[in-house]
Amino acid sequence: MAASSEPRNFEKILADFKKRLSSQHTELCQLTTFDDLKASIKRIQTEQAARDGLRNLNKIKPFLNGLRQYASVLEVFVQAKPEILAFIWGPIKLCLQIASKLNEAFDALLDAYEKIGDSLPILSKVDELFCSHPHVKQVLANIFEDILDFHKRAIVFFKHGTWKLTFKLTYHTFSDMFGDILKKLERSRDLILQSASVAHFQESQEARILFTKGMEALLEQRRNQRRMDILEWLSSELNSTIQHRELQKIRAMLPQTTRWIFRQPQMLSWLKRTDYAPCVFWLCGIPGAGKTVIFSTVVDEISATLPDAQVVYFYCKNNDPLRSHFTDIAKSLISQILQLNPNCLDFIHESMLASGERRAKDPSRLLQILDQILTNHDSLYIGIDGLDECSEEERKLISNLITVSSKANESQGNVRIMVTSRQEKDLERSLKSAVKFNIKPENVENDIMEYITFKMAQLGQRYKFIQERERLITKEICTRPKGMFLLARLIMENLLSQDNLEELNEELKFEVLPHGINEAYDRMLVRIGKASSKNPNQLERRLQRARLVLILVTTSQRALYAHEIQGALAINLEEQDVNFENRHSRFPLDDLCGPIIQVRQNGIVDLIHPTAKDHLWQHHSGYYIRASGAEELMATLCTTYLTFDCFSPGLAEDGFAARVLSGDLAFQEYAACNWFKHLESHFRTTDDKTTIPKSLQRAILILQKRHGIQSAYSLELELGRLCKADIDCSLSEVKKLNDQTVTILAEDPEMQESIPYLLAQIYHSRSVIEGAAVKVTEQENLKKFYGKSPFRCPVLQCPYFVTGFGNHKERERHCNSHRRSVMCPHDNCDYSVLGLPSDSALKIHLSLCHDDLPRTPVFPDIKSRTLEQALEDAIEANNLLAITALATELASFTERKKGFVLQALTLRYREAALALIDLIGTPSELDHVHKKSAAILKVCEIGDVELFDILVEKGANINICPDENALTIASQNCQLSIARKLLDDTNYERSESHASYSRKGALAMASTYDHAEVVSFLLEKDSVHFSGRRALDFNRALNAAIKEKSVSCAKVLLNWALKKAPSKLPTKLRKISPENINHMIEILSTDQAKIIEKDGGTKGNALQAMAHKGIMRLSRISSI
Repeated sequence: MAASSEPRNFEKILADFKKRLSSQHTELCQLTTFDDLKASIKRIQTEQAARDGLRNLNKIKPFLNGLRQYASVLEVFVQAKPEILAFIWGPIKLCLQIASKLNEAFDALLDAYEKIGDSLPILSKVDELFCSHPHVKQVLANIFEDILDFHKRAIVFFKHGTWKLTFKLTYHTFSDMFGDILKKLERSRDLILQSASVAHFQESQEARILFTKGMEALLEQRRNQRRMDILEWLSSELNSTIQHRELQKIRAMLPQTTRWIFRQPQMLSWLKRTDYAPCVFWLCGIPGAGKTVIFSTVVDEISATLPDAQVVYFYCKNNDPLRSHFTDIAKSLISQILQLNPNCLDFIHESMLASGERRAKDPSRLLQILDQILTNHDSLYIGIDGLDECSEEERKLISNLITVSSKANESQGNVRIMVTSRQEKDLERSLKSAVKFNIKPENVENDIMEYITFKMAQLGQRYKFIQERERLITKEICTRPKGMFLLARLIMENLLSQDNLEELNEELKFEVLPHGINEAYDRMLVRIGKASSKNPNQLERRLQRARLVLILVTTSQRALYAHEIQGALAINLEEQDVNFENRHSRFPLDDLCGPIIQVRQNGIVDLIHPTAKDHLWQHHSGYYIRASGAEELMATLCTTYLTFDCFSPGLAEDGFAARVLSGDLAFQEYAACNWFKHLESHFRTTDDKTTIPKSLQRAILILQKRHGIQSAYSLELELGRLCKADIDCSLSEVKKLNDQTVTILAEDPEMQESIPYLLAQIYHSRSVIEGAAVKVTEQENLKKFYGKSPFRCPVLQCPYFVTGFGNHKERERHCNSHRRSVMCPHDNCDYSVLGLPSDSALKIHLSLCHDDLPRTPVFPDIKSRTLEQALEDAIEANNLLAITALATELASFTERKKGFVLQALTLRYREAALALIDLIGTPSELDHVHKKSAAILKVCEIGDVELFDILVEKGANINICPDENALTIASQNCQLSIARKLLDDTNYERSESHASYSRKGALAMASTYDHAEVVSFLLEKDSVHFSGRRALDFNRALNAAIKEKSVSCAKVLLNWALKKAPSKLPTKLRKISPENINHMIEILSTDQAKIIEKDGGTKGNALQAMAHKGIMRLSRISSI
């Protein structure tokens, strides 16, 4: 099928262009005349001369001269409205005014106008009669569309807050935007100057459409490739999004909580962006006041109630290395802004190339990017939760971001920032200009009461409390939090975690029920000591395992997954082995440790609140976990574990695979990536002369050797005198090796050998896991050992290195964005160093960025067609303008193809059919038969009375009958008006609509499709025939009505027969009174199927048998 579409007229083109303009710009354009434009150009020249920046405005003269001729043609031959003429001049004035602020932009715009001027047709040399042709008008509309398309792109570009900086970074960005427009204008110019034929115009129009689609596809490819490059460069974390979804689910249980924040004047003025309100809103409060939940509510409220606003957010977390640094926040915000506003794409991409980094690390560059893209929004809200969870050094960088955002707001009034934190002195200084809201107990007391009531209902249902006791307990618990939502949560989680009523009653005692957070945490730690077993040894082991879990969670360098912690529990340092099956906890981890920890939906194990770590590590808990001891244990656990036999270089392949599949390497990935970090943390708590335990010394030296780091400490090892100062240097070497490693999978085997041993072992074990994951018998165990997403990215700095994917296909799709082995051949190009992921990506890059390949696609070669083929394609596309032009030209040919009207009617294109009937509607055209149909038969099917009259008037044969005739088709489709016209027409041969052995007949067709009104009309209009001697029509109609359960038609037929032609019925059937017809039809409709099945026929004998059976039954009913 030809690639054509309905031509766009001037009004549609203009309406589309206006959507891109503000009301102010629309008003400027629609009031502009050619004289106004000349005056504006003169003013710009005067201003440029005053600042010694005069530009060569003579470049624009050919463009303006060409447009003046074009405007004159539109005014005379197209009779264009004044508004259309105004939008020829208005956008030029607007673009010149905007671009005149920057010399580079102004020069680029003048160059573009000069090139467009060269591409415009010289319409003064074209024959006036030629310009009035419909197909030429379409070309003139194309030119209008192309000129507005150029200005649309230019205005969108200049609306970016980043356009000035983009020009300085890359000049070619602007010129790349209109190469395709020049091609289309040149094509239109050639068509007009060559006085092309109608068919040639039609072919060219289709080529234009294909060209436009090809260009759009090419640009979309470039945008997608750039977007992928940027997202890979940023590699922003994913857990903020996951946390926000979890908070949404929590709030969904109590949807009215936190709504009080939107009744506060400070929040209302900040949300509504009133002029007097500072752009920064600081929500502060004591630990556990509910700041994070309120923050998530505000994020969702902005999205729900401010449709023109965009919101980006970040949740900081102090023990997560991916969520506690300025670079993490900046990368996440840039990534989110890019997803919301693709207009930033080119600027961020150019900034990425200028950085020369494979991964974004430079805080100053990230801040510069944010500084620029923040101005590119009408309304942007930025949220950062938990600012106090970052170090003071990181907070200083974040305060720079807040300063940058505030400046953007001062100039644009478009940015709002919300931060939450505790009240810290450094934050007080950096946020002194912010509107501050400190959460007070009275703000949250209703939320706390609602939460406690909700949880008490669960507790009461579990222990069958009477309503009064439930009320009293609720009342008492509500006196404890004092505005601390966290305390209410800790109390209720602790109560709900009790195993039995006796323990619950103990916790509900007045003197036991906590008054503060530390007391609440203490009660949770007491609960850990309560084991179901009364065996002291088992109780002690359970306590040790719970303590190890808490140490793992509070000291880990990144968030740990449940399967990793279970893997750590399976390690025995004394026996130097792993036994997952016998040592992993059969209890869920949040049951083993109580509600002080929580296992998130993605499998990450976390503390219930950051304050829990403070309590565990401080004197309040009696130093339940001592920092120095915890760091030493983690360093020893990770380092020693990595020296076990399962990591030995000499282990056979089948032995290694067996260890992997038994879960021995469940803790491998965390330990291999973080053992030296835990050693550094441990050494920070000791002095330089502290002697390291001999077992740890041995493990360190083994790992140094496996990393190829030379050591001369064997004698000290024997003496046991190796200390921190001795190994600091070698640890730095290990860290350097890891930092230099980009991926654990190198394409080149020689490069694979340079990957540090422990990281190479990760790749080795992953290969075994992925190979076994396809086996259904192994999947459950693998999930237990290695989590739900074992297909992980090999790039160390990628978030998916840890989080992974559920299957190989998803992982490979992701990894394609990392593979950049194809280098650009141009030495001065950034991609000659950064590389591209594939040959196809290189081809696209070359076509877009270098002159050795064409920047834009060429016009496709459209195969020449006959005039008839062009008309068929135009009808298929419902292109009315092309249909009119082509049919007009085709009308002069006596010998031509037929069937164009039938084609239009088959496609239900009424306007096209009317035009064709008018231009080429000869009897031979109208009576053309194709696929057992003709134009008049299609109209009978559609039911268009006006078209029917036009066809009859034009000489269409109403008696044409390639299969079914006109009346039969009209009856089948319930077109009663058409049926009336046919039977009223003296030229119509009624006999063709009667039943025969080869034709069903109009009456039977109407009965089949349950058109009772048509049945009544036919019986009335052709009563003489139907009451005649032959009963074929009537019998077929009645049989069809009964078979298709067309009860209304059966009634009409039987009533007519009883009154008009009783002889058509069997003798006994004639005795039925009209009152009994309904019951007779019910009997016939239920019994006919059985009779047909038995006798195998539907002719009169079956009908008479049914009638006889029905009469007998009626007789029996009457006698009863």
